[in-house]
Amino acid sequence: MLLSPAGHGAATVATYTTVLLLFFLTLSPGLPAGELPFRSVNAATAIYHSVDMEPFFTSRLPSWLIGVTLNLLMGLLFANLAMTKLEFFDEKRPIAVRGLSTALWTAFVLFFTGNIYGQTSMLWSASSGTVREYPVDLLGVYFGLLLAALPIFTTGEWEAARDGGGDAKTEKAGAPPAMIFLRRMLPDSMLRPELPAGTPLMGLWLLIAVAMVVGGFLVMGRRIPFPLDVLPLFLTIGAVLAAFTGLGNFLSVAFQDRKATMVLTYLTIAAACLLPFFGYMTWEASGRLTTPHLSWQFLYLTPFLAFVQTAENSSSFWTGNPPMLLGQTPFWLVTGAIYAALAALLFALTLGRISRERVRG
Repeated sequence: MLLSPAGHGAATVATYTTVLLLFFLTLSPGLPAGELPFRSVNAATAIYHSVDMEPFFTSRLPSWLIGVTLNLLMGLLFANLAMTKLEFFDEKRPIAVRGLSTALWTAFVLFFTGNIYGQTSMLWSASSGTVREYPVDLLGVYFGLLLAALPIFTTGEWEAARDGGGDAKTEKAGAPPAMIFLRRMLPDSMLRPELPAGTPLMGLWLLIAVAMVVGGFLVMGRRIPFPLDVLPLFLTIGAVLAAFTGLGNFLSVAFQDRKATMVLTYLTIAAACLLPFFGYMTWEASGRLTTPHLSWQFLYLTPFLAFVQTAENSSSFWTGNPPMLLGQTPFWLVTGAIYAALAALLFALTLGRISRERVRG
């Protein structure tokens, strides 16, 4: 595919920007002393750390092995993404792109979890909250990364996917459009390029993260049981991801413009997760009143507060946060219920819109 002079210039700028961004993002783990993960992902820091041994659960791995694995997977992924823009190649290469993305995600979660659990500085003490904080913090990191990746895989153009083929048996049987949409949300469709296939893919990525956090805790061989009060976070994470997946699907069906839909989904995620924290400012300005105010109740919308509450001691959490209308009801329960209801509403609106469009056609 030939590029115009303007297109060639834009591609050059984008390449330099991406290379510099990746360089500086991977540079920081290799600069400080200690046992931070991914010290050899960056080529500059790999010169000094490639022969070091990084913690990995109960053992240690060569730093160069981790760097080579992640860089190789990233290189293969970028190469396949580039192929989707070339002539004489499959237009989307969904199996290669989504398969390599899943492999990269699995490798990242495995190495990161193994490093954090394996660091000798960890204080595994049953008498403190330290044991609970590690899985909560890991889940918070992976949840944030899933939110960053979610709009990429859960937005698209459903009309093009539906008209381009797919489950021929289902369509020949005269199944309603809503049933076709739901059928393509099943796990066997996660490597397809169609809009609904992003839902099972994000579900798989969440399952991988949860399995690593819980399984890694067991691999450590500690006598301390996995903290059961962390388990409710799984429900909250699933509800929030389902809601934003439903938002991406609905906007995609409504606007049929993936770029605009992706931007709107990112903006909504950022607003829901970050803007409610301004409630702290009004609480502090009020002199930390003990009567709940409406502006503080938006804190129920930010899922990260559920992680903070789970990691901290209950008494210290409620003395350092605004009073809420539902008292000391756990944030994971209220936030999870809100997002579960939003997910149900958004998926219902999506299916309803798909059905109406087919009837009009």
